[in-house]
Amino acid sequence: MSAITSVPVVDVNKDNIAELWPSLMWAVRTSVFVAIDLELSGIGSRKEINAKAVEIAAVAASRAVVSVGLSCFLHVPRTQPTGPLKFRVQTFNILAMCSDSYLVEPSSIQFLITHGFDFNRQYALGVPFYKGNDKPPKEEPEGISLRHLMTQIILHKKPIVLHNGFIDLVFLYQCFYAELPRSLGTFLADLSEMFSAGVYDTKFISESKAAMPASYLEYVFRRRQRESASKEANGKAFVSVDFPEYNEKHLVDHGECALRSKFPSSATPVSVCKNFARYGWCTNGTDCPSSHNVDDILDAEAAKQQKKRQKGRPSSQSKDSEQQASDASLDSEEMEHNGKLDDHSSNCNASVPIVRQTTGLHRAGYDAFMTGYSFATFILSYAKTRPTSSGLEIGRLGLEQIANKLYLSGKNVPLQIQASHYAKHSPQHREKYSALFEKQAEMSNEL
Repeated sequence: MSAITSVPVVDVNKDNIAELWPSLMWAVRTSVFVAIDLELSGIGSRKEINAKAVEIAAVAASRAVVSVGLSCFLHVPRTQPTGPLKFRVQTFNILAMCSDSYLVEPSSIQFLITHGFDFNRQYALGVPFYKGNDKPPKEEPEGISLRHLMTQIILHKKPIVLHNGFIDLVFLYQCFYAELPRSLGTFLADLSEMFSAGVYDTKFISESKAAMPASYLEYVFRRRQRESASKEANGKAFVSVDFPEYNEKHLVDHGECALRSKFPSSATPVSVCKNFARYGWCTNGTDCPSSHNVDDILDAEAAKQQKKRQKGRPSSQSKDSEQQASDASLDSEEMEHNGKLDDHSSNCNASVPIVRQTTGLHRAGYDAFMTGYSFATFILSYAKTRPTSSGLEIGRLGLEQIANKLYLSGKNVPLQIQASHYAKHSPQHREKYSALFEKQAEMSNEL
């Protein structure tokens, strides 16, 4: 069974990070991939985001990360010849406090507070960090820090998964690795070496590969769950997740998870907000008279498809994204019958309230889980090689068509993470990266 009732998210702050550090390190080192989500103090204007690399660097230098979500997916080998693709998942929400001066944008404050972020708690309990290049060892002894966490992900060559990940990568680099290069080509070259096991962007996959009608995270997550529940019920391949039991003394939040037991009656349809349904936001916010509930949005889509089937005629809008998404789902089923892979996920979702508002529990840890979970289902959809019962290595599954490609708003082609003949690695990266692996080799020789 894949059904779960909630996702545990371990709260990490400066008071308990030392105690939780061994668990955090174990989760990273044993994972087959790590999903990451960041909450930021601001991202500047759209003009700045889409501008030159030097301006993007200025945005990252003047803003900061306020929390880090980390969801580590450990593959659990099958005990039978067939069965689900199973993961044990540990998810952490790390409060972060930048020791450098930074801007906090009013729009970001409003958004974060609306979604339950406590700035007073962040100021009091945030794990301290500084931006830019490493400080001399005398100023910063090695040990427990967000910067060290970043180096562990790099040293253990873990694939990383993000949703709409370009900005997250910019801030990960600037806040926890080194001074951001002023050239986009150099930045991409550095990333290709830092994350040589691959970077996966679920927003790119959702739009370009799965052809979903919408690609905001909560929608992608919920849609994949519904499709998965249907496929599990029909005896097809699916993803199953479970979680370790946590000590009562640990601060653990639970993101409630449940699919609706049945669709609401078609006699009383709920009016859904078209703008929120497509983009995941609405200018009217909570004043909008229509539903922002992703369950309602998906129910409306399902009802529309059912109505078309009952009429017994094919859709005349085969070119629109909704029909493409339906076709993609059918293609996945055909692949499984041909001995290839199908997609499925476990029954977990952001929420199930009937209230006409957004359903999401928006915090970095939970968003990281939604991102990683969605990616797990994409593995079953698009891997050319079936994961074996004994082990899973992302780089050997034939996922090249979705690897190292970042979604860019307003662009028809993704931003590819790769080294270029025209761009060299930055000196700060070369120095740090070489030192990291030299030190790791020395430690291995001592053992």
